[in-house]
Amino acid sequence: MQDLAYLFSIGFSGSDLARALWIGLLFSLFASRKFPAWRVTIFAFVLDRVWPFLAMSFAGMGNDIVLDSIIATILRVPDDAAYYIIRYLGLMGLIYLGYHVRRFLHAGKPQEPTNAYPY
Repeated sequence: MQDLAYLFSIGFSGSDLARALWIGLLFSLFASRKFPAWRVTIFAFVLDRVWPFLAMSFAGMGNDIVLDSIIATILRVPDDAAYYIIRYLGLMGLIYLGYHVRRFLHAGKPQEPTNAYPY
């Protein structure tokens, strides 16, 4: 049980939590019945993984440093698989939550038809 708590604490820690909330709630706007949340989560997860490398590049790091970071991340994928699964499931939960909140808010009572002329 402590291993799972450790993975959750690494999967959503500090500054990553705010980024995950923004990405999850933003991508929940793209979810629909024809484009389900698990598919939207794939794009959100890719953005979540690419974001640090883009930030490094925009911050002025050299291309060799950014490339070394990308290669190191790719080589660590088997070791970090549990982290990626938890991150994906967490993003999917946020996207599902945002999608269902949006559907709940827009499914209000239908308005009665009004006359074209007020008199």
